[in-house]
Amino acid sequence: MTRRVVALGALVAIAVLLVAETSDSPATTRAAFPGANGKIAFVSDRDDPQSDIYLTNANGGDVTRITPDAPPVGFRTIDSKPAWSPHGEWIAFISDRATGGGVFVMNVDGGDFESVGVAYADSPSWSPDGTRIILSSSWAAMGVPYTTDLFVWDLGAASYVRIVSPDHELEPAWSPDGGSIAFVGVDLEGSIFVEAEIYITDEQGQGRTNVSNSVGVDRAPDWAPDGSRIAFSSNRDGDHDIYVMNADGSNVEQLTDSSGYDSSPAWSPDGNYLAFTTDRDGNQEVYVMDANGDNQRNLTNNPASDYEPSWQPVLAGDVNCAGGVNAVDVLLILQLVAGRIDALACQERADVNGNGRVDSIDAALVLQYDAGLIESLA
Repeated sequence: MTRRVVALGALVAIAVLLVAETSDSPATTRAAFPGANGKIAFVSDRDDPQSDIYLTNANGGDVTRITPDAPPVGFRTIDSKPAWSPHGEWIAFISDRATGGGVFVMNVDGGDFESVGVAYADSPSWSPDGTRIILSSSWAAMGVPYTTDLFVWDLGAASYVRIVSPDHELEPAWSPDGGSIAFVGVDLEGSIFVEAEIYITDEQGQGRTNVSNSVGVDRAPDWAPDGSRIAFSSNRDGDHDIYVMNADGSNVEQLTDSSGYDSSPAWSPDGNYLAFTTDRDGNQEVYVMDANGDNQRNLTNNPASDYEPSWQPVLAGDVNCAGGVNAVDVLLILQLVAGRIDALACQERADVNGNGRVDSIDAALVLQYDAGLIESLA
């Protein structure tokens, strides 16, 4: 007992010094898309003929609608394609709640709306530092044929850069390390996808490489949290199923083999699971499976249409929900352990070693992470 008190006292002393040193600087935020598994956002028309964004726990419980009606009161909107920010605090999504439609950003409670200023925008994906969003947008100009290009929107500067290409580009996905962007390049005959391939490029659209390289339609790329693999949907074997491949296109594995239409794969932040959309039961549902394709199970299980899942990354150690991990979090964990406070704002993020309880070991790990002695938290 004496040893434990001494250890706690030492941790408090070190944490206080770190707080003093960093009180005027922003919170340290080293984590990106990887993290603990939080809630799953998805799209559903279960409460209205129009679609809304919902949240659910990873076991399918506690389903909550978070997109409100748009002004004027009662005006119903179509909201879809949710995408979590790297620390799980914000959701980007597309909506027709503004003229021309486009991408919006809201917090996890469905408030603090912000519009991304690119008309007819679609398929948002966050940069790992949370400062930019890449998206696709369909446009045309006098003498220029209709096309779909990629745009990078800077949230701070409220400006964008267009990535120009001779192809139709859509469904971009930013890699967890920020160095690459996966996207779908499409050949069209009218409005029909004749061929769609997954490419890798940088944010300027340079050095692009076809990594799916098949005859057919390959869509909806989603990076694994460690950036080593990409999940995607494909009809290369006849039906639309979920596949995974290495980031360079090698080692392609088929994960689903149903008679339905399987699409929109979304990795869990810990890399152990994939959520996806399927109509194998007669209507669209969100399913979850192990990363190797085992244990496929219906998560939403509702007669309505449920689709387009996106898995929230939870920043382990950020117990005050501030969007970063630093010595303040250490002090809060220690106060909880000592009984000085009853709860933490984001207490689910405090058990960083995953042993099922919050104790001084968690405080020590957060302290080491803030000091740069370890690279990540569980």
